[in-house]
Amino acid sequence: MLTPTAKANIQHMGVWDQVTVGGYVIGENIRFEVNGIDTEFTVKMFDRLVLLEEESFQTADKVIKYIHENE
Repeated sequence: MLTPTAKANIQHMGVWDQVTVGGYVIGENIRFEVNGIDTEFTVKMFDRLVLLEEESFQTADKVIKYIHENE
């Protein structure tokens, strides 16, 4: 689910940027929304339209690890 392009987009996010990974458009039920907020990232995991979890991380690498563990 996490493509090299999505990884690069997460690693190069600026403040207030948003990256969406997965989702219905590419035939997957699980979707991750990653938001860059000041000095941290928030990640929301959805199953279709239902919010399952929301987590905060300090680095892009931790965000990528979280997505890999929950794909």
